Amino acid sequence: MKRAGSSEPDAAKADPERGGSYIAFLGLIVTLSSITWALQGGPYAPVMDCDETFNYVEALHYLLHGTGMQTWEYASQYGLRSWFYVELHALPIRFASLFTSLTKIQELLLVRLSLHMLSCMLEAFLCSAISRKFGLNSAWLSAVLLGLSSGMGHARRSFLPSSTCMMAFILAQACWIRGNFEAALFAGSFSVLVSWPFSAIPYIPIGLHALLKRGILPVIGVAVASVVLFGLIPAAVDSMFYGRYAWPTMEMILYNALGRSGGGAHLYGVESWTYYLKNLSLNFNVAFPLALLAVVFGDNNLRIYHGLPLLFTALVFQSMAHKEERFLFMIYPSFCWSAAVFASPKKFGSLWSYWRIGALLIPFIAFSLSRDLALERLSAPARVFERLNDIPLTGQRTICIGREWHRFPSSFYLPDSLELKWTSSSFKGILPQPFAAKSNNGYARFVPNMNDLNREEPSRYFPSAKCDFTVDVDEPYQPDDALQVSKTGWKVIGSCEKFCDLQSSAQPYRSFAWFLDPWKGVVARNYCIYSSAGGRI
Repeated sequence: MKRAGSSEPDAAKADPERGGSYIAFLGLIVTLSSITWALQGGPYAPVMDCDETFNYVEALHYLLHGTGMQTWEYASQYGLRSWFYVELHALPIRFASLFTSLTKIQELLLVRLSLHMLSCMLEAFLCSAISRKFGLNSAWLSAVLLGLSSGMGHARRSFLPSSTCMMAFILAQACWIRGNFEAALFAGSFSVLVSWPFSAIPYIPIGLHALLKRGILPVIGVAVASVVLFGLIPAAVDSMFYGRYAWPTMEMILYNALGRSGGGAHLYGVESWTYYLKNLSLNFNVAFPLALLAVVFGDNNLRIYHGLPLLFTALVFQSMAHKEERFLFMIYPSFCWSAAVFASPKKFGSLWSYWRIGALLIPFIAFSLSRDLALERLSAPARVFERLNDIPLTGQRTICIGREWHRFPSSFYLPDSLELKWTSSSFKGILPQPFAAKSNNGYARFVPNMNDLNREEPSRYFPSAKCDFTVDVDEPYQPDDALQVSKTGWKVIGSCEKFCDLQSSAQPYRSFAWFLDPWKGVVARNYCIYSSAGGRI
């Protein structure tokens, strides 16, 4: 048998065992990813990016329940976010509601579980394609790395366009490896036109390969059909929501890439050139350098199907001053399967083959599980906010959030009798404000007190003396924190949860947890619900 991926694709397809079993791959990935899901906090897993909460989860809550916090991107005068995209994520809830009633927290959990399972199914399809092109050993090892990767663990469940783009690229790579260029380009078109326009970058090699193998007419045919299905239809839906012609995909390009009205991604923070190196090392540990080595020393197939998309994507996003972990979600799976293919022996049997696999799997599994345990130490916000639903309340009350605004897990955790208010803190950017009632033209109305320059809007702030409840962590306050529960008049309600103080904790314990004592080496704070002296229970 020749080395997988060298020169016998037809023989690989003819060998049913080498093709592997999709169901077996799916079972393995689901089993292993369930371990990752549980260790990262399960239903309480931390939200790694507050943009997920405020730009997508809150919009979903408004769509379903008529309340939520609105960011400037959803103001009709800007129209930067797609209601069509949010509606797609409401489908599992709408379907389930035909058969049973769910609490709001269960609704959000259903969305996350649906995303998790969809990703697992697509990953299994990718492993099936890998088995045909690179061999069955590489496919099984890919399934293990995908299932246990810490990065894949939180990317799967995230309600973010970048997670959708990741799933689309999994499908595209699987189709591309199988030689189905049209399906790969359709997946890419959905990713670009419906989810995130900047996800087009890793599809450049697929498009060029399709032109070389299929010619220009099939590629044009896919482009035309995609514009109708993934461009015109979503734009029509979004136009109905916004009450005017709206195409959020174009608005996003104009704002982020062309800096319309002086805006741009740089307003939301910049990072050093080492940001992605550190991030990928945490999420993929030993698989990350192996994936980089595969670009240089792998066979031609690895260079084409992994190396080219990685290089195109890395060059573009590394050159941007504003960097975020989610920007690279779409190529996360590639770090897993390329490392697996590069490290996998042609066949098992020799001592060297077992040593080679062990040298990858043992440290990968150890570091991944340790990273998962470290992330679980950040699950306190969701656990604590859930307990608000157990507090017996009299009448409509207010819950105020100050410096912890970025960890607010969403309105799905708030009972209907609690109204969310912000208090001023050291954060000086623009905070979201409550959506207007749907009866008040909530989707399409011009929204006052909004700006697209991340400029503070003082109208957001509520007097801390009028707050009934808050959720906070017992860290030292800054002078700008208007709400300070360390002062008199506040008392803890119920039990608190331990929360890792990342700023005060040293490496490596901050990023990785010791198995026997996950809190060893880190500073633990109390995350609690507080009631003011005037709060009635």
